[in-house]
Amino acid sequence: MPGTYVMLRIQTIILTCAAAALIAAPVSIIAAPSSALLPAHFEPFISLYDPARGGLPESQGRLRYAALPSPIDARTAFDGSGTVLTTTTDLAELAGWRIDPAQAPVLDRRVGFTLRFTLRVIEERRLPSDDNGDGLDDRAGWSVTLLASDRRGIELGFWEDRVWAQEGGMEPDLFTQAEGAPIDTTQSAVYALTIRGDRYALDRDGVTVLSGPLRDYTAFSGPIDPYETPNFIFLGDNTSRAGVRARLGVVALDIGARVMLPLIVRPAPPGAPLTGTAPIPACGR
Repeated sequence: MPGTYVMLRIQTIILTCAAAALIAAPVSIIAAPSSALLPAHFEPFISLYDPARGGLPESQGRLRYAALPSPIDARTAFDGSGTVLTTTTDLAELAGWRIDPAQAPVLDRRVGFTLRFTLRVIEERRLPSDDNGDGLDDRAGWSVTLLASDRRGIELGFWEDRVWAQEGGMEPDLFTQAEGAPIDTTQSAVYALTIRGDRYALDRDGVTVLSGPLRDYTAFSGPIDPYETPNFIFLGDNTSRAGVRARLGVVALDIGARVMLPLIVRPAPPGAPLTGTAPIPACGR
């Protein structure tokens, strides 16, 4: 029609985690997927523990359990909906689960990754542990440690009414209480601890409750020193000055960004070329 020109172009991009197929007519869409950062053995979702399969976390092959020192009073029990860890009988004991090094994927901060876990802190007890004199205890009965491939990451302490980050760097600040948030951890919730770039964020049931910069804990030196280990994950009681009774449910690792299946419908002005661009995020989360 004179004076009127309407062009409607529909392009469909289908992106999967294993490969990308592009269907477009009459021309291609130009895109630079950030999934190029992903390794060839990329696994977008890794189940570390699924209570629906029954048994303790270590029975499913991804996590290893350890408790010390002897004699061992720490106890674990599968109750049908998760595993209950108890270390309150002897606060000096340490017990928990770490990822099997042979099963650990590369945790690249550029790509980003999320540790998801269901947790209820039934009871948490601790001895006085104000190491830097700021009036705050610096130990927790339940801790979660997540370190990237370059050993930078975050360790979070869980009390019954608070979640907080362990400080990194050098003593006297190393492993003292940093940023935190008041949270009722005695109610079962799904937590998602995400590391991307130089920061972390903790979500509780889909709402971000805590965030901050990553830390470097490699200055720590002790008979047990996991902080030199890349691609490291720990959940449990890692201190001799606190104890916990907690139920651990589903634990999973999620690597990468979201899959996007866009449908682009775009009117174009007269004389415009039949080209366009569409961002394609990495697959996974």
